[in-house]
Amino acid sequence: MNRYGFALIGSLSAITSARLYVGLGGGLDFSIFNHVLHHFYYGVALLILGGILKIKSKVPESVLLFIVGMALGYIADESDLLLSIGRPYTLQLYDAPLNLAMDVILVLVMFRLSQTHNYVHGFLPGTEHVL
Repeated sequence: MNRYGFALIGSLSAITSARLYVGLGGGLDFSIFNHVLHHFYYGVALLILGGILKIKSKVPESVLLFIVGMALGYIADESDLLLSIGRPYTLQLYDAPLNLAMDVILVLVMFRLSQTHNYVHGFLPGTEHVL
């Protein structure tokens, strides 16, 4: 496993923690001042944090990759939220096949990246010269 393994671990951590939270009765959202925050928004916040840390600090790349992996895990785990605009978001929608498929696809992509030598090298045919 290379450095992108940290992104894989981050994605798995986010998906697992979100699924456990909802599965143990935590609900689909968290409210602050009557604004509902789904874990999709946690993912966006983590992406912003990762960008700020990359620009403003000397955080190790492994930590940044873990943060980005978590962010993508939270976002992928709420993929049906993005498609449910205008209708109530329920637990049945959360467990829909599309939502679960997005989790699996993200984990497979992260696993594939963790097995390659560079970010793009070997991931897409014809991109060996990129890095």
